[in-house]
Amino acid sequence: RTLGWPEPALARGLAAPAPPARFERFAVAGPRGPVAVVLDGAHDPAAAARVAAAMPRRYVLLFGALERKQAEATLAPLRHRAACVVATSADPEEPSAAVATDAATLPDPHEAIAHAVAIADALGAPVLVAGSLHLAGRVRPWLRAHALAAERDLASADAGAMLGGRWDASGSSA
Repeated sequence: RTLGWPEPALARGLAAPAPPARFERFAVAGPRGPVAVVLDGAHDPAAAARVAAAMPRRYVLLFGALERKQAEATLAPLRHRAACVVATSADPEEPSAAVATDAATLPDPHEAIAHAVAIADALGAPVLVAGSLHLAGRVRPWLRAHALAAERDLASADAGAMLGGRWDASGSSA
């Protein structure tokens, strides 16, 4: 409004779905029950800090970053609130950044997300996938294929409920 956008344009913008891999929520089947997964490209320290602040206190982090990015600085705010970290390859064509040795490392992102979901299920925690838009692009098809609800909005609503009900299916807090 301050910039002079007409009301119909504002309404359309607010009604539009959030872009993929920007605090996108899924509910997937874990070994014991549904697991909430948040997918965010968060590929720089500022974005990582915003996403970490929007997450519940304890989550399983699936992290992958390109070597040319600020991997350690991006990982720091995400790791701070994570119960554990699973590292994976962000892009098979480019070297992945090395992360600290206390992270489980699975080079294949599909194996890594399945592993992270199993850990999260055991801990009763959600999963956060972050660190690279390349990684988000590689993991998103797996998440869509394993979503518990056929409709994305239903999966988002289920995931929002599992994340403490703080997020609705139409928007993002990050």
